[in-house]
Order: sequence, then C-alpha cells, then structure tokens
Amino acid sequence: MASNPGKFNFTGAGVTATESAGVVTVNVPGGVSKSYVSGLELTYVSASSVSIGTGKCRNSDNTFDIVVTSAPTSSLAASGANGLDTGAEATNTWYAVHIIADSTAVNSPVGLFSLSATAPSLPAGYDKFRRIGWVRNNSLSDIISFWCNGNNTQRHYDYTDSITNRAVLLAGAAAAWTLVNAALFIAPTSREGHFQVRQNGTVSLLIGRDSGTTLIGILAGNEFSTDIPVTSAQAIHYINFGAGGSADIWVQGYDDNI
Repeated sequence: MASNPGKFNFTGAGVTATESAGVVTVNVPGGVSKSYVSGLELTYVSASSVSIGTGKCRNSDNTFDIVVTSAPTSSLAASGANGLDTGAEATNTWYAVHIIADSTAVNSPVGLFSLSATAPSLPAGYDKFRRIGWVRNNSLSDIISFWCNGNNTQRHYDYTDSITNRAVLLAGAAAAWTLVNAALFIAPTSREGHFQVRQNGTVSLLIGRDSGTTLIGILAGNEFSTDIPVTSAQAIHYINFGAGGSADIWVQGYDDNI
C-alpha cells in the first residue's frame, strides 16, 4: 500500500505518526494512563479474608503493568504476601487492600493489607503495588461483609451485614445544622456515601454535605435510601427544620476511586 500522509490527521503537542506498508504507528507522550484498571474486584470471603479477582492495572507510579491471572486470597491473620504488611491485626480499623507484583516475574501477584493507602511495606520479592480497595475491621476484629462492583477505577461497595450495625445517627434532634461523622463505615478515600435515612416526628429533615447546604429534603415520617456526597473527613450535616423532629441515619455503603 502506498503512503498517503494526507489521509491521517493527528493533533497534540509531541504526538507523532508514521506510516509504513499501510501500517500507521502513533506515538503519544506519557505512555499508559495511571488510571487504567480492569477487573481486580474484591470479594468478601470470611471475617479475616478477601479475594482479588483476575484482571490487570497500572501500578501506583505508572511504571509497570500488574497482570493477575489467578485470583489470590489474602488474610489479615497472615503476615507479608497475601497478608498484613506490618504489625498485628487491629479492631475498628480501615485497611487498604493492595495488589502487589514482582517486576522480575519471579513471584506471582498477590494481595497485601496495609494501614497506608500510598506506601505499604512490601515483602521481599515484591517491588510494585497499587491500592485496589478497602476493608473495615469491626470491634471484634472481623472484616465487615460487603459486596463490591465495578470493573474500572470506580468501585461501588454495599455492606451485607445487618444495617442496624451501621447507625451513625439515632434520634438526632438538632434544630441547627449538625455534623454526622460517617468515617467508621465510609472509606478514607471515598467522597460519596450510600445512606438509609428516616425522619421521625412532624417536621422535615434537611441533609447536606456541608453545613447550610441542602442536598436532600425529607418530609416528616418518611424513610428512604439516598446517595450523599461526603466531606474529606467522610461526614455529612443534617438539621430538623423545626422543633419536634428527630432523624435516624445508617450507612449502606460507599463509592471509591482507585
């Protein structure tokens, strides 16, 4: 096939294209996007363990592709690869879940729990990682059961234990904007929570991410599920729009970007 440079149109600083024997090669500065993730969904296995689905992703510093062909199961009761990076399992604690890899391909990719979302302590034989989710240990040192969905960088989590375990406000009677801390059940990097909200009494309830900013209005006596953006500290605010009302709020789950 003869060259036909007029057939192609490429724009952008540093973008180049060459054609040879009918094959066009485009070179784009920057390489693979760091945001790329495919698969690698977390699955709750037991009170101490989760599995990581097959898939692939770019590592944390955008220098390596981590490819998982056999789903590993990781336990908080173990140490090192497929376990906890340092220290002992703790109660009421968020653990980042990382997929870790060996750039020399001697060791297969495995999971790793860490208190750090950005700098886990890698075991010997591993030099690449990426955070792919979170788990929450409760007061019994048990991972709260969950369901995770999402094939790319956005993951949706719903808890599967009794919602009564996840109340962040009960009989809240504030008639001024008041903070509700949901950090026990919404992961540190999340900016949107899934809530079950009930208004008791004869007045309306207003809910917002920030004090004085209404996002949701709930009529007296109503109850429903809703998604609400949260602050960087995983909090929302509420107000009973008048005396005589009270509010109950539970966390159903959250969204997270990995």
